[in-house]
Amino acid sequence: MINLFIYIAAILLMFIICIQGGKVAFKAPHKIKIISIIIYFLMILRFISLTLLVFVSNIRNLYWLKWIYFLDFLAIPIAILICFYICIKNNKFNLNYIISITVLITSILIFFMSKYSLKINMFNGQYYIMELLTPINMYMFFIVINLIFLILCFIKHNNKYINKNILYLMFFSTIANISDIILSFLNINILPPNILGNIIWIYTLYIAVNKLIR
Repeated sequence: MINLFIYIAAILLMFIICIQGGKVAFKAPHKIKIISIIIYFLMILRFISLTLLVFVSNIRNLYWLKWIYFLDFLAIPIAILICFYICIKNNKFNLNYIISITVLITSILIFFMSKYSLKINMFNGQYYIMELLTPINMYMFFIVINLIFLILCFIKHNNKYINKNILYLMFFSTIANISDIILSFLNINILPPNILGNIIWIYTLYIAVNKLIR
């Protein structure tokens, strides 16, 4: 029962961060504002699906949620990229570049969801979670993404123009997200895979955008 309370508290925390993040994003430069608001909107949809997986008991009514349950596979990589742009103070921010990456990830995600079967499991016997039966665990994607940006942060950390506070937060976020997923592989996690990673990265985005507008 304690795990269920922790899960619900985590979902509530996600909602609060998204709402506060959305308010901050409205004050950001135009391109950052648009992308950040879209990220928070996608994550709110995901959190709604997580909430429904707690309270809806009929599994047949849950399968349609797969199209929003996995939205973090789209939103979080873009959030990490935005944080990195803000961190290195890149003045050549190209919205088309972000759009291209978004289209690519969306296409891959749609392909996987269309090709592979969906499995709904009980987590700790208290609420449902979803899993795509892919040949390689889908959450390896997040390990790869976080490792890429961890390396990029190491490469850029000596740059005197970089925002050190955001850089150190990104170091923490990448390591925490990778650790969270590895623990889920070992079945010793309290929360379902990547929930903690979702919280950490939307909070990191909130902090990064907040630093930008100050």
